[in-house]
Formats: sequence, C-alpha cells, structure tokens
Amino acid sequence: MQRIKIQRQGDKVTFNPADQMVDRVTDGGSFIFENQDAQESHQPQPDNTTNTWLDNPILPGEPSTLITANKTGSYSYHCKLHPAETGVVVAPNVITIQMEMIRTGFNPATQKLNPTTDSGLFVFLNLDQSLSHQPVPDDASQGTWFANPIVPGAYSAIKGLTAPGTYNYHCALHPDDPKEKGALTVPQPQPTT
Repeated sequence: MQRIKIQRQGDKVTFNPADQMVDRVTDGGSFIFENQDAQESHQPQPDNTTNTWLDNPILPGEPSTLITANKTGSYSYHCKLHPAETGVVVAPNVITIQMEMIRTGFNPATQKLNPTTDSGLFVFLNLDQSLSHQPVPDDASQGTWFANPIVPGAYSAIKGLTAPGTYNYHCALHPDDPKEKGALTVPQPQPTT
C-alpha cells in the first residue's frame, strides 16, 4: 500500500509525492493519504468524475480510509476543500520479471495496452532477486525505454505507448535467453458510430 503525505511548507500545502505510482498486481492498487498538515483538513478527490474517494475530509494528523485504483490508468486529483492542491495517481499495466525454476521470464509475455482506457501505461517490476534486467525494444529505431537496468526488487520508470502496433522487446542484459522476450500490443482504435 502506498502513502501520499499532505504536507505544509509555509503557506503552501502539497501532496508528497505529487505523482504516485500504485501497483495493482502486488498491492491491489491500494493507497492512503496521510494529513501531516497540523492546521487544516483536506479531502482529495479525482478530477473529471462523479466518483469520490473520501466521504469526509481528513482531519489534521489523521490518515484517510483505504483507496483503491480499480482500473489501470492515470488519475488526476485535487483537494475538494483547496482546489489548487493537485496530484496524480498512476496505475500502469505491470509486467513482472520472475525466476521460474532456472530461467527468468517476463509475465505476461504479451501485454495488451489500451490508450483509451489506460493511457498505454506500463511498468516492469523485477522480482528476480539475483539479477538486474533491462527490457529494450527489438526495433533499435524505437530507442531505449529505460536509461538504467532494473535492479532486483525495483520498478522501472513508467512508460506509455499509444501508437497502434506490436512492440517486441527483449532483455538487453540477457539477449540470448528465449524466455526474456515479450511483446506489447496497442490495438487500432475502433471507429465510433
């Protein structure tokens, strides 16, 4: 479960971190807000939706109730009581790198992204406790996705793909391992009627 702190610095109140990633695979996409502002209550709410996260403001020194990002995507939010206070919660598609017996592999090996519903967001989580890994596109013209290898137990940076197509990838550190290959697919947009 991730924690987003509501903190005051002088006259300014901020969410820390202002952009928080939540993982729907390992922790169910759950997060809470902790109101560390000793002066005021706050009530974070998602933008552009009729849904609410919290029925009541969070009192000074108190945590919120548990909130869950039920779907993959990016959730901009603001404080209902102080609209200038803003932040983002991102729940990307998660592809894990796991040890299976004596080989490492990507799980799922093929991940479908949907720019309409999840902004084409994805992240890798290295669950292989012995080795670093660095997924890169097979097509070198697509550049690299991550500047550094993903160390054991860590997440990659969040990436997004929105152009339709299939993006085959492999581990740059272990290019000859057949299990360290995968694909991300972005479908063609469906025509609206």
